Amino acid sequence: MDWSDFPARTWKAATPLYRIHREGREPAWFNATGEMRFDPPAAHGDDFRTCYTATSAIAAYVEVLGRFRALVPAHVIEGRRLAVLSCRKNLRLADLTDPSILGRYGVDGSISMSSRDDYDEPQQVAGELWSAGFNGIFFRVRHDPSMKLEGVALFNKPGETRTMFRAPRSARIPSDLIEEGRSVYGIEVERTMRSSWSLM
Repeated sequence: MDWSDFPARTWKAATPLYRIHREGREPAWFNATGEMRFDPPAAHGDDFRTCYTATSAIAAYVEVLGRFRALVPAHVIEGRRLAVLSCRKNLRLADLTDPSILGRYGVDGSISMSSRDDYDEPQQVAGELWSAGFNGIFFRVRHDPSMKLEGVALFNKPGETRTMFRAPRSARIPSDLIEEGRSVYGIEVERTMRSSWSLM
């Protein structure tokens, strides 16, 4: 199977990507622990690492905080930041939303939807796509019931992660984003946190 022919889309340089990250950690964190969906599989050792971003701020918010379902503890919001990342060059992304991958590669929507206990296939696919020269993966955000929000998992070699982006910007999660999460997706934040919005 020739993974280099996998359907692709181009992400233009300087087009922003968004990421919710823990305070005190790098805004552009690349993971290789095997604990996340498109991390490198064991066979790839330390060949590459993966950074999980989204195409919009609300997509990043839902992807990270949607796992809490109805109520997000105040300390979780207070301990997170919203980063805006801008790549230095155009990226070639493998498109997991292209319908032709079902018949051509045997890949269906479950690759973006599976639970944490079933990451073997997504990680194997990530390894194949890395080997085929892709810069990352374009996929649907798991926690969005409408399946419209989009995520981007970026690949990079160890030691080169800092050179991929222009200076990242990171700040507290804005109140309007928290409100959008509440009004559109029903993601409530503990009242102790919500009561402080009026003071901002």
